[in-house]
Amino acid sequence: MSELLIYEISTEYTEFLSKYDEKVPHEHDNTGKRKYVGVVLTVYDNKYFAPMSSPKPKHKTLPSKMLDLYKIKDGTYGVINLNNMIPVPDSCVKKVDINNLSDEKYKKLLKNQSREIKENATTICKKANKLYNLITGNVETKIRERCCDFKKLEQKMKKYITKFKEQPIEQ
Repeated sequence: MSELLIYEISTEYTEFLSKYDEKVPHEHDNTGKRKYVGVVLTVYDNKYFAPMSSPKPKHKTLPSKMLDLYKIKDGTYGVINLNNMIPVPDSCVKKVDINNLSDEKYKKLLKNQSREIKENATTICKKANKLYNLITGNVETKIRERCCDFKKLEQKMKKYITKFKEQPIEQ
């Protein structure tokens, strides 16, 4: 099991994918105060970026068994929105240097999220793979309405890669 780290994702890439699937989140904070962050995990043969959301009161009341999200420390530190995970080439993500963030409150939140994510990496990855299987399978399910079209986005990622030279993830 590889370690799950927190990454930010390219605005250009999320805007590209959002043209093909309206569920692709592209909520970049243009003020520079907060990064659009998530975890990069492997789902079968592809790397996926699963966006994170800061804590909200509703996160604590959502059932933990929901397949399309992972509650970070029971929602205390927010959630990972597995329903919005998107395939991502290495060149479109960059590891977040948490220690160099100037906003101390945000830095503390990301450190807490990072610790919890690392401790629960296996569970998170299993949940992501299970969701992927459900959504890409032939089973009709309501959850599909909340999820990105993973197979379609994998094809669009390949199209994106052919347009731009691939570079490795920055460590």
